[in-house]
Parts: sequence; structure tokens; C-alpha cells
Amino acid sequence: MIYIINQHNNIIAANEFDLTNNYAQLGFPKYQENNVDYFKQLQVIQKTSDQLKIPFLKRTYYLGSGINYEHYNYNKHIQNVLFEVSDLDNTALKNNFNVDFHNGNTYSTIRTSTTSHHLKKYSNINFTVKQISFTEPPKSREGIFFIQTQDISLIQKYIRKLRLNYNHAFKTSYKLKDFQPTPIYSVSDDLSLESDNIKTMAETMVIFQIVFFIIYIFSFIYDIGIYKLLGFNSFRILKEIMLPELLIGSLLPLTGGIIYELLERETSIIWDSVSLLLLIALLELVFTYGLVTLLQYIPTNRLIIKQSYARKLFEVSFISKGLLLIFLLSTALPLANTEFQILKNLSHPQTSTYSKYVNFYPNMQGYNEELSPMRLTKIEQKYLYPKLENDGSLFIDTSQIITSNPYYQRSVDINTNYLRFNPLYNLSNEKITINQNEHRSIILLPQKNMKYRSRISNYFVDKLKLRPHFVIIKNNQYIFDTQGRKKNNYAYINVFTRKNVSKDVILDIFTGDADDTIKIPKKGRSPKQIYRHYLSILEKYNLRDNLPQIIRSDQSRKADLANIFSEVYVDIFVIIISFVMFIMILAIMMSLYFSVYGRTFTIKQTLGMSTFRSMLNYWLLWLLQIILVIVVLSVFIQKITDPPVYLLFITAIFIDFIVSLLTIHLFSRKAVGRFLNE
Repeated sequence: MIYIINQHNNIIAANEFDLTNNYAQLGFPKYQENNVDYFKQLQVIQKTSDQLKIPFLKRTYYLGSGINYEHYNYNKHIQNVLFEVSDLDNTALKNNFNVDFHNGNTYSTIRTSTTSHHLKKYSNINFTVKQISFTEPPKSREGIFFIQTQDISLIQKYIRKLRLNYNHAFKTSYKLKDFQPTPIYSVSDDLSLESDNIKTMAETMVIFQIVFFIIYIFSFIYDIGIYKLLGFNSFRILKEIMLPELLIGSLLPLTGGIIYELLERETSIIWDSVSLLLLIALLELVFTYGLVTLLQYIPTNRLIIKQSYARKLFEVSFISKGLLLIFLLSTALPLANTEFQILKNLSHPQTSTYSKYVNFYPNMQGYNEELSPMRLTKIEQKYLYPKLENDGSLFIDTSQIITSNPYYQRSVDINTNYLRFNPLYNLSNEKITINQNEHRSIILLPQKNMKYRSRISNYFVDKLKLRPHFVIIKNNQYIFDTQGRKKNNYAYINVFTRKNVSKDVILDIFTGDADDTIKIPKKGRSPKQIYRHYLSILEKYNLRDNLPQIIRSDQSRKADLANIFSEVYVDIFVIIISFVMFIMILAIMMSLYFSVYGRTFTIKQTLGMSTFRSMLNYWLLWLLQIILVIVVLSVFIQKITDPPVYLLFITAIFIDFIVSLLTIHLFSRKAVGRFLNE
């Protein structure tokens, strides 16, 4: 029922967001860096729309955790969509929301003092629809403009007219190709809906239910044999062993689901939900009836004494159980990521190398909807990085030395500030100093790697169209990576100056990693004071939503852990359900083991065998299930070497082992007592 409601809400939210049925996207040659130019661009669009009688709107979509740098909250997951419309009276958005919009009103799922009409909220996304303002500062200068037509000839005519009006207003000479729209994410990729987690949980519960029915009926093999001996038919046997439980198990979620939908005002899907649940209940009844009927084909004497048929079926079910358990635990990957990060922190304590530095973290999507990550990187490199460098920020990128590239390509990238932070020495034992205004590409080459000089030079000339200048340095000099660890397994060091960073060279900056490649000096300031210092430039170039916070570089592990915990927080409901189901399946399988092998176990115990030897066949099956899981993961999924997945696998085995020991202790005594009484 929960899955049905969420799927219904997600479909509606996606339809409200999607403009592809009635609108065409516009493109512009540049992003406006201030509100004056933004409003001028807005007036150009309005003028063009008035000339051609085509309404327009702007869609601004935010995805992140907010932009409050003073009190940043990793656990906040915000999705806000703002539609600013030129003419609400005639907007095609009424088809998306099934609402008649009118100029002068504000419609929103968020109740505020400026909201005229409340929109019903679906899924985890907030929508606001209002008339576009030519005087009020925008929520963000970022966003995508659309015109209300899909007529190709009208779109082409609009773009031609838009180009003329734009060039006239801004005194520019852009061509038509400069107004082509940038590709944007599809609706399914753009929105972060709840369906993935809920869908995984629903699939898990369906598989669990099927396995549970098989196991549950399987545990009644002896009873089925007795009822068959008494002449009961399949329906009467089903009635005796589980029909009341089946009916109660169907009615309870049905009643709870109806109450939940009434409370959530989801009256439009009540009948669909009831119909689906009744169908599921009917399928459960048919499925269990079919299983009971099939079991009756087994000779009665085999059913009663629980011989080979039961044992073979149990062995297959038990070995296959491992795959189901891995599927269940796959929903707990965020928890595995957290566990892995904790272990990594314990095994590699945070260094104090960068204790006097801070860095931006995390890197969020923010208001960026376009499929152009390099555009954002270029803006950061062109406008923000020079200011950071002037303030003494370090740049250190060691990512190439852990790649599988040939050794001569395993480089380290640094800036000139880094040479002051961690001096390197030439063959005369003199500190290397590079002028900030150096235009040439500077390569620091250890003496032992002189044999690679021609290869490195050819690589720069062929790939980067640059001719490097080599400075020979002493061997085995350490540099510190982004985490503050010493490294000397590099082929060469590439030094970037203020002048030799060409437009074709993209630095790996603002990576989104807690140990970022840019380290900003504190100079006696707190992280909040430093962020406030750069706030104006972040806002000017629309970067505040992407770089919402600054952290201390020597507390990067703590920040990374907080961010990972936020993923667990989002998925906590699914994780708890999966864990409970995991334990239930383990316990049920153990109960079933004693139902099938209880007599054999009792005989071995009375002969004085230890519990381990009495259950040797169980532990052999346990090992076989692990082997099967490893083979399946390695062949089909091929991710068992990923640390979090590997850790999840080890955790699952450990939990399985502990639960097995506990349930053996719990069920073995009861099994011995029961079979001795027989």
C-alpha cells in the first residue's frame, strides 16, 4: 500500500515538473552576473513574447541541503521547484497541476504569508507557481526559460527575433547558434523521488513473502501428511494450517492502508489500492493452494517421516537463501558506506598537515539543471580560483599517481603557493621558486626519471599543445596529498602559475570530496568568517548553491562521516525493514532446519555427540550458500571488490553466523524435547 501511494505521488510530481508536452526550451549565450543584466535579459524575453504572442516561463529547480553556511545541516534534503510565468491566466501549467491559475496570485505547496492558494504536495518535492517579476530580486539568476509552443516554425521564428532583441539590448553580435538550448537532465534523472527506496523495499517484501509462504507451508509437511492420511482435500488442509492467518494478514494491511489514504487525503486511489490488495490476497491464496496440492503428490509415508523430498527441498532453499539475504541487505548500502568510512577513519587517523587550512565541502547540484558540468568548473576556475590563489590557497592533485596509466604519466599537480608550503629542492639543494607570471608549463622532474623526459615532453606537445620547461629536482622528495599523507611515487610534478593555466587546461578543483584539492589558509579566521569573505563572489557567479559551506581541512573525516550519515537518515525506514526481514528469514530457516532434521539431531545428541558435530550438515550448507553468493556477486554484479559492498558481505556473513548460533541454542532444546516425546 505504501508503495502504491508513493508511486502514485511520484508520477503526479513528475508530471507537474515535466514541461515537454507544451513548452520548448530557450538558450542564451551567457549567464548574467548581476541583477541589472538579469532583468535586462528578462525584458528581452518579454519583448520577444509580446511581439509573437507566445507566453514564456522560467523554471528554477533547487536540489541540496540549503545555503545556510552558518548552520549547515547535512540531514536536510530540499527539493524546490519554482515556476515564474509571464501570463498565469493563459498558462499551459494548468494541465500539469489541474488548477486554473490567475495573474496576481501565488500558488505553493509551502504555506507562507505570500501564498494565495495552497497546492497539494505530492512526493518529496515542493512546487511554487507565480507571476514573474521584473523588479523583485530573483530567487536565483539560474534557471531555464521555456516558451509555450512546440511548433517548430514558431520556435525558430522566436529564436531569430530573440537574437535580434538580445544583441540590440546588450550591444553584442551573437549568432543564432549561440541561442541553442543546452541539454538538460531528463525528468527521471533530474528529480530525486522516493520511488527507488520504496520500490526496493516493495520488491524485497514480495520476494520475502513468496519465500515465507514456501517455508511456512514446508514446515507443515508432517501435518499435511497426517491430514492426507485422514482423507482431507487440499482446501480443507489449507484451512487447517493457515487460512485464518492468511485472511487476517490480508485484512490488516487493507484496513490500515485505507485509513492511511483517508488521513493523507488520497481518496482518488482508494479503490485502485483496495482492488490491488484484494488481487494480491487472491494470488496468495491460489499460490498456497497450489503448493499444498503439489505436496499431496508426495507419498504419504514420505511426508510423515520427513525423508528425502523434504530434505532436498530444504537444502535448495537454504543454499539459495544467501542470494535473498544479499538482495535484502543491498538496501542498506548507505549503512555499509558509513561503516566503511568509520573503519577508514580508525585505520587512517586524520593528519594535522593542513590544520591551518580550510576547504569547501560538499559540492551540491543546487540550481544547476543543465547537463554541462564543465561549464560550472570553468566558471569556478575562471572567477573563484584566482581570488583563492591570491589569498595564498594551495592546490594539490595527486589523483594521477593511483591510476593504471604508464608510470611516466603519473603526475602531481600543484600551484606555486604549494612550493612555499612544502618546499622542494633542485640538484644544488636550492629551494624551487616559480614566478606567478611564468607563462611556460613548468615540470619538476626527479633526477631518477630523466629517462622519461622525452616521453613527457611529447605527451605535453601532442595532447596539450604545450611545450614544457623542465626543472630537475632531487630524488624521493615527499609531497603531501589532499589527506595530508606523504607521497613520493610520482613521475613528475606539474606546477601551475597564474599565467600558464590556459582555457584548455581544466584543474580538478572543488571535487566534492571532503579532502578537496583546494586548501584555503585560515589566517586567524574561522570557517564561517572565511566563507563570508568569499560570499560576494560566490553570489555574483551563482556558486553559493553549489559550494554551500567551508570546513576545517583537519576535520574532513568528521564532515565526510556526517554527510554519509545523512544518506542513512534518508533511508533509515528501508534499512530497518530490511534488517528485521533479514533476521526473520534467518530465524525461520533455522526453525525449518529442526523441523526437517530434528529427529536426526536428537539421535546424535542422545549418542553423546557435540552440538557442532550433530549439525555438521547445517554448517556445510552454510558454507555452500556463501560460495554461491560469492560466485553470483563476482560473475553477475562484479562489485564485490568495492569496499562498501565487500564490507556489507562480511557483515551479512557475521550476522548470519551469530543468529545461527543463537537460534541453534534456542531451537535445539525444544527439538530434542519434542522428538523424545514422540
